[in-house]
Amino acid sequence: MCVDPANALQSLRQTWSNVPPSWGKSNDPCGERWDGITCNGPRVTELGLSGMNVKGKIESDIAELSELRSL
Repeated sequence: MCVDPANALQSLRQTWSNVPPSWGKSNDPCGERWDGITCNGPRVTELGLSGMNVKGKIESDIAELSELRSL
């Protein structure tokens, strides 16, 4: 089953504050580069949000990012 990383990240975006503006400009974090997101093809592999002042809890939706290797 292929999980849509945009759905997982959009869900997290709704609960986090101070997310980068690029997260709201498209529905595809891997096609339209989102700040702080690294992809390998269509899969999100890294969330590099250190120093971006993103605030919020890491919710269970992050588990949908099955290829995530670095947070």
